[in-house]
Amino acid sequence: MRRSRFVEVNYVPVNTMSDHEHNYEQNYEEHDEEHDLNSRTDTNKGSTCSSRGRRSFWIGITVLLLVSGVVVFSIVGETHLMNVKTQQQPVVDSELMETKLLMREMEKKVTQMLDYVQRKVSPLVDNLPNFALESQGASLIKDLRSNNYDWLPWWLPVKYVTNSPRIVIQAHSLPLVPGECWSFAGDRGHLTISLSHPVAITHVSLGHITKDQSPSHSISGAPRSFSVYGMSTLDGGDMTLLQDFTYDDNGDSIQTFEVVGHEEKVFKYVKLQIESNWGDPTYTCLYSFRVHGKRSPVIEA
Repeated sequence: MRRSRFVEVNYVPVNTMSDHEHNYEQNYEEHDEEHDLNSRTDTNKGSTCSSRGRRSFWIGITVLLLVSGVVVFSIVGETHLMNVKTQQQPVVDSELMETKLLMREMEKKVTQMLDYVQRKVSPLVDNLPNFALESQGASLIKDLRSNNYDWLPWWLPVKYVTNSPRIVIQAHSLPLVPGECWSFAGDRGHLTISLSHPVAITHVSLGHITKDQSPSHSISGAPRSFSVYGMSTLDGGDMTLLQDFTYDDNGDSIQTFEVVGHEEKVFKYVKLQIESNWGDPTYTCLYSFRVHGKRSPVIEA
């Protein structure tokens, strides 16, 4: 019997590729791996860029919405303010009209008050004729008046020239000017005036600056008590006391006094006698003196 012989053969893979082919395949595999790596990297980059793009988009949308909201809010606010102003405009116009009407009424009242004062007071000062006005023909009797006040010592060679007493009967514009007066020594003095016309005397006016006009806020040299006499001749035989008066140092600068009880007498001369002043023992100042009355065909005193 024949025995079969088996020969054990070990199979060993034989590399049939050449070295060149083997290197090509290896390079190809490495290239594929690098390509896969690059693909994954590009994919990650694309994903990141896409995420950033979406974020920028939503931020832009948010900013746009905010800006739009601000603009809309501004427009609505301005519209509201315009509506409010439009609604308030009639009220403002009405208030302005009421104010104008009130001012017109006040102007009318002030005008009426001024007219009243002019009718009641001004005629006694300005509108009544002044018969003791030098420019109208009145004059002072030189020998029938007090001496001027000389405040410089007698032994000085230079003398201070005071204003003439004529200033008392000259025209004065109001307000009176401080210092534009006639001064006589002491608190008692007098002067005599020849009137421009024989008149029945109804009022007299005496003038001095007020305390507000005085630099010292005092008018102690202003006349206080004074008397007015009427005469038809200069000999004084028929001198008539018309009335005694008191000048108010807190009153107006020009004060007018009514003469009562001598309406039927006509006088050509008037004597102004100052009896006292408001406290200054050295001198007294006279700014203005006026005589008011009526020329009428009555029997002279």
